[in-house]
Amino acid sequence: MGMVAKKGAWRAVALRAAVCLLAGLLVGCGGGGDSLQSSALNPAPLSATQCTSIDAQKSWLHGYMVGAYYWSANLPAVDPAAYGSVDDYFYALRWEPTDRYSFTMSEQDYLAQFQAGQTLGYGIAWTNDPVYASSAGDPGPIRVAYVESGSPAATAGVTRGDTLVSVNGAAPTSAAVIDLLYPTQAGTPITLELRPTGASGTVSVALTAATVTNTAVFQSQVLTASNGRKVGYLVFNQFLAPSTTMPMLRDTFRGFRQAGLQDLVLDLRYNGGGYVSMANELAAMIAGTQVNGSKTFIHYLFNDRNAGSDYSEYFVTVGGDTMLSLPRVFVLTSVRTASASELVVNALKPYLNVIQIGATSYGKPVGQIPTVSCGQMFAPIVFETVNAAGNGGYFNGIAPSCTTVLDDLDHPLGASEAVLGQAMAYVAQGACPVSIASARSKRTVGPTEAGVHAAVPDPMRNRALLR
Repeated sequence: MGMVAKKGAWRAVALRAAVCLLAGLLVGCGGGGDSLQSSALNPAPLSATQCTSIDAQKSWLHGYMVGAYYWSANLPAVDPAAYGSVDDYFYALRWEPTDRYSFTMSEQDYLAQFQAGQTLGYGIAWTNDPVYASSAGDPGPIRVAYVESGSPAATAGVTRGDTLVSVNGAAPTSAAVIDLLYPTQAGTPITLELRPTGASGTVSVALTAATVTNTAVFQSQVLTASNGRKVGYLVFNQFLAPSTTMPMLRDTFRGFRQAGLQDLVLDLRYNGGGYVSMANELAAMIAGTQVNGSKTFIHYLFNDRNAGSDYSEYFVTVGGDTMLSLPRVFVLTSVRTASASELVVNALKPYLNVIQIGATSYGKPVGQIPTVSCGQMFAPIVFETVNAAGNGGYFNGIAPSCTTVLDDLDHPLGASEAVLGQAMAYVAQGACPVSIASARSKRTVGPTEAGVHAAVPDPMRNRALLR
């Protein structure tokens, strides 16, 4: 299916970004007339009686995928009887390898993760260290990207940069071991052997799984570049529901505006996406008067059956006390920058200079409209997005503006860290600085850290949720 050429003119209608809860089910609300009210995009859920039949659930799911799935023309022909669960059948219906995005989870987990901003776990965001990745397929040692405040890991003293040596005594070289890092039941114990940054020895940390509150605005501060320019630095880790994220984000931008910022560095390296409405709000506050309530944010493209639902979403109107109205923005990215995060980068490009620092992003120019039936939330890909200039299609990621700088896990997030350092150097010099990608030398890797490491997944991430 093509990107822009697939359609003619877009219907320009405004979407009022909102999340409505009706009878316990997520439903579309506001703006766009009937653009999102087609039966294909909003199928009626099964009744309680129908939900007792797995065959009825599979039949409902197949009908939904035929009508709404963006790649419905390529829907695999699989026998539903061959799958023992509706979840397994859902994943069998994905058009792979193109579709690495569609997912399903319980309605309860969905509401907790994306609306309340809560997950079950230990409070650690893991990542493979790209400095040690090899062409032979080793993604690199597994290290701590960040730790959620107040989490079991934070209480135990786990910090950014700690290297995972073992999980319950087993080396982290298989998916089965990595799965232990993501518990499914509260109270699940785990023992981690970690090597702190720069240390020769290891420490043992015992943790117990609990509900962790995720922080969207992870860090914010005002820095001063070597040429005296005031630079705001914002680590924004998740596009959670507006009710969860909006107050803190607006307060942060009010502080930035009062500080008289001249530049902004937006750190999205660990932001795998979330609500499009929050991406719109964030982008609108950055661009300010250049887009406020009047310019196209993105165009939505649906499958051929739903061509009449294609529409344009405008930038939301934000308060003057939160608008920065900057002519440029620096965005820090990594392979874990995905979906709604990439949407911010792409949507801003027609209006201001977006200077991307770090590594190529994940590559997800498509999104989902969560749909619930029988207590299960299904989020297949149903739309693709392009910006006001008609540009999109970044399935292979968005490349940085300057020479690639790999994530610097040897330093805490802030002024001493290499990726932010390159952005600050650009602010001072007015151009991409000489690459500092090689400035971070490899540490001596201990014997328990050597060998082929398992790739760390990013659960419940890489999402662009329309509602």
